Amino acid sequence: MTPLNHIEFHVAAPQAVEEELDSAVAVLQPAAVDERHGVLVTRHSPTHYSVAISAAVPFGTIMEQSY
Repeated sequence: MTPLNHIEFHVAAPQAVEEELDSAVAVLQPAAVDERHGVLVTRHSPTHYSVAISAAVPFGTIMEQSY
């Protein structure tokens, strides 16, 4: 089984963004620690986000970017 390293989601209401982001980071955090990588949060639009383990992000850090 391939470990989970990326979560993508859409939200219907802006109020749901923070809760969804927190949940996605919590799911990926153990794998990020095992791999000694950080977590990258990308805002693709106001309703579309992705959260991924990234070697480009320093270990122990959560970095945000928008497109």
